[in-house]
Amino acid sequence: MTESLHTRATNEGPRRGAQNPQALLTAAAELFAEKGYDAPLYEVARRAGVGQGSLYRHFRGRESIVLALYGQNFQVLEDLAEASAERTDSFFVLLEALVQQVVDSLGYADALTRLPHEDVAPYLDRVDELFAGPIARAQAGGHLRQDFTAADLRLVAQMLYGVLRATPSEEREEQIRRALALLGLARRTD
Repeated sequence: MTESLHTRATNEGPRRGAQNPQALLTAAAELFAEKGYDAPLYEVARRAGVGQGSLYRHFRGRESIVLALYGQNFQVLEDLAEASAERTDSFFVLLEALVQQVVDSLGYADALTRLPHEDVAPYLDRVDELFAGPIARAQAGGHLRQDFTAADLRLVAQMLYGVLRATPSEEREEQIRRALALLGLARRTD
């Protein structure tokens, strides 16, 4: 008997139930990055080591997976905002994290345009609230234009997404650096 060349994930059943949602989100993010938003959901379940029933027990479908991924992204930003609240460069700390999230979500960011506005609006509101203090501190310190707003930040993220999705991965870091410098959002080291 020959050994299989492919290893199969072991489904640990109910013992792993509490871990399944995170495993599914991790698998979805990886698969969407590789194959795009329309990647088959059965592949997400298989990669997570669970059955499709488990996927649908935790998520209604593709849209709810994407919303959960964005929820995680915002939680990371909120935690970072709290940790960097006293820093004078907190805007740039959060901006760098947001840009990295844009890069990480290239495979599924288009989904936001397909979702109903009422599903997406709470996340946009969270961006406004999250960046309000850091924007004000950066402006007070002379590191950011006085007329810059959270709406401008959302536009910057959309612009970067448009550029980066057409940029080979090995060139993305340079494109990000150049784009932020052109927009006057490069971190100053004075």
